Amino acid sequence: MAVGAFSGGRLAGFARLISDGTSDGYVQDVVVHPEFRRQGIGGRLVRYAVAEGRKAGLDWIGIVGVPGSEGFYRGLGLTERPGHTLWNAEVDFHADRSDAMPDTKEYHFANSPEVCSESIDLTLQAGRIASVHFNGGCPGSLAAVAVLVRGKRPAEAAELLSGICCGEKSTSCPDQLAQMLKKIITENPELSR
Repeated sequence: MAVGAFSGGRLAGFARLISDGTSDGYVQDVVVHPEFRRQGIGGRLVRYAVAEGRKAGLDWIGIVGVPGSEGFYRGLGLTERPGHTLWNAEVDFHADRSDAMPDTKEYHFANSPEVCSESIDLTLQAGRIASVHFNGGCPGSLAAVAVLVRGKRPAEAAELLSGICCGEKSTSCPDQLAQMLKKIITENPELSR
């Protein structure tokens, strides 16, 4: 679930609640535009995401924060969980993984240095986009792109995102995803349908 705070039609803040849909969830990517900070927006986004997770029946909700954000979360009444460490899984995903679900393929693509995100991880299930994760870049915008293409066929998503530019640049993170999808389609012609 993505939560946004808007002011005059502008996105002022953003947060995500990611869950297994059963019992556990994480709030992460809490971002407030510098112009709107220190107005309580971040706290309201976190409280709303947690409340919605509880309504959905989640028993445990953790918070993933960047170093230096401890004071912010403590100020909301949250506590650190002793004995737990957050692990960063810096894994290079490949389509030939033997432990993947049947009819599931995972891809990793290094982006052009012209864009903010360093790389993209993509999972296809049954010929449709199951998940997209941009490593780096603008978390709110890229999370929206990932949601936008979920469930689409690669050719449909590539057509939707192809040619989008970021400012004066000749490409963008969404365009890099389109290029990745076109490469995957070239290597797997059955996905062109």
